[in-house]
Amino acid sequence: MIMEDKLLVALLGKIQDVLSGENTVSGNESDYLAWCLPGIPFQAKDLQFAVKGLNGADGAETAELNRNAFEFSRVVNNIPNNGTINGLFDNHGSVLWNVYKDVLRFSKVPKDDLTEKEEKNLVKLRSLLTSKFVKYDIDDFDRERPKEYIQESAMVKAYNAKCAEYIAAVMVYNNKRLSAINAETPKAVQDFATNGHIYEKQVRNALNSWESDGYKEDVEKIYAYIGNSNVTAPQCPI
Repeated sequence: MIMEDKLLVALLGKIQDVLSGENTVSGNESDYLAWCLPGIPFQAKDLQFAVKGLNGADGAETAELNRNAFEFSRVVNNIPNNGTINGLFDNHGSVLWNVYKDVLRFSKVPKDDLTEKEEKNLVKLRSLLTSKFVKYDIDDFDRERPKEYIQESAMVKAYNAKCAEYIAAVMVYNNKRLSAINAETPKAVQDFATNGHIYEKQVRNALNSWESDGYKEDVEKIYAYIGNSNVTAPQCPI
């Protein structure tokens, strides 16, 4: 058994030399080959989701395709450990989505002072996101004490409304799909097999409506400009 392990390590070392270039030094220490020991076998049918998609001919096939896609995504989401000779696959190691979450959470935008022109542009763009209105206290019968308030502009209200419709459509699709993957009931599996493309179309329609009637591109360009100016900008929560 010890001899077999040594032969395996030697073989993997030789393969690494062939793939990365023998007697060469990598320019980036974060680049390395990873070997899965022991290997994780996949049959051809386990990867049929990449050919057929997630909707099968019937409920049973749909559930199997979604389940296999989910299991495969869990494997490739793992980041192997970097060993001396080869990387080792570890189910309890780092995962990609946690790395991306940390990048988004801890990244900081360099702080630069805005030019006078940038300040003016910022004020103009902010004015498109809000509108002012005046209210009077109920006992101000002569309307002598006006109070000015700021509210979302019509453009932002439309953006948020269409954003909410899009999120609702995505949640319906995801819930239907998860119910089919987990085979919660035969009806849930059959429903997604039959109507999955309709739920997906509802998501696309909601996105198209958001883009055409919800000022999606315009508002997000404004948010992007404000964000690049080191100023916090609210956005649709997706």
